Amino acid sequence: MRESKYLRPARNHRPDARSISLPSEIQGWAVAVTTFKHRLKEGPAIEVLVAWDEDLDDRILDLLDLLYLAGTLGSLLCVGERKGCFFASLRPGADAEAARQDMTVLLRAQEDHWNLEICS
Repeated sequence: MRESKYLRPARNHRPDARSISLPSEIQGWAVAVTTFKHRLKEGPAIEVLVAWDEDLDDRILDLLDLLYLAGTLGSLLCVGERKGCFFASLRPGADAEAARQDMTVLLRAQEDHWNLEICS
């Protein structure tokens, strides 16, 4: 698996672990979950859960790097990719419309077009 430029894997979880809470849209297909943490020393710590499906598509790490650079990563609690769809769960209090706009722009810029689904 490739590495993220800005995030480092912090912990691996089983998808059914009680210590994590996955959105229902992701629970049915996640085979593994990794917590990634902000890699750089400056700025507040950022953690985001990445739910992996059976193909463990690491292109999602490139997108996380872009979301970090755009300042949107801090709004996300959990993300995942499955069958051409990027799933994102927002942190409580996050500006949902701004996050949706940023993610839509970044997803359209990818080689492979991914649809966006914001999970509750």
